[in-house]
Amino acid sequence: MPSCTVRTYTKIGARNTDCGCSTSNHPDPLVKTLNFNDELLALYEGELVLSGNIPDETPASAALTIQACSDETCLQPEKLHFTIW
Repeated sequence: MPSCTVRTYTKIGARNTDCGCSTSNHPDPLVKTLNFNDELLALYEGELVLSGNIPDETPASAALTIQACSDETCLQPEKLHFTIW
């Protein structure tokens, strides 16, 4: 993965789930290149549904790290914070 890109990453409570690992409940990404880079990237396009187990103790804090890309460039990564009730 190029150094300018990040993987989609979730953290729920004290547990971390890297979307690239085989034990998570995330869909398979689309693997392709973009115009600005010849390396293959694992991408999600359009709508994305992430699933997993809700922690035993709620409310639980959760964070999702994402990075939006077009065929020309990638924006800086963002971390979205939310609460699971």
